Amino acid sequence: MTFDSLGQTNQKLAKNPDLSDHNKEVLDDFFRKSRSGGAGSATLRDYSSRFNKLAEEIDFDLDNPSQRDLEELVSKFNTDEIRKNNGEKYSDYSKDKFWSTLSKFYNWFIKKEGKGYNEDIDGPNLLEDSEISIDLSTEVDPDTKPSPEQIKKVANHANNLRDRAIILFCWATRTRVGEVFKTQYNDEL
Repeated sequence: MTFDSLGQTNQKLAKNPDLSDHNKEVLDDFFRKSRSGGAGSATLRDYSSRFNKLAEEIDFDLDNPSQRDLEELVSKFNTDEIRKNNGEKYSDYSKDKFWSTLSKFYNWFIKKEGKGYNEDIDGPNLLEDSEISIDLSTEVDPDTKPSPEQIKKVANHANNLRDRAIILFCWATRTRVGEVFKTQYNDEL
């Protein structure tokens, strides 16, 4: 069986032995619909990377889970049972991305009962009482922020004018490198 949209998005996920053919078919439809709905390739890669990690935890049909199936999956994040491949815990930021992926899948793709992929189930209701426990505090300790002098010192050690400009621009605008350039970074690895 071929899964064109799934394979186009992530070959590793399309061949993942932890996913049943049924779940691959559901994800193939999810990625096809997401692509036709305007989702960008970076977003699709992010979703596929997360589903690739979740595959080892999913022993139910994605399009027909019980509320308990999803509660158990979420509880594994809340107790740090789901970890990166190197054994480290996921940061709250990464856990939030997993939650966003599950929410997108069940709220947008599966949808409410009578609509969406499986008309017999209510995706939003399945997630209603579950939530990944995270703290996405954005407060920064002013004592840990680099001073302008420290940034200039770092920039002066750059190999060329372009790199120096990038360092100063990112610091001045509070921009992350991934927001300025398309990168292949994947925090799931």
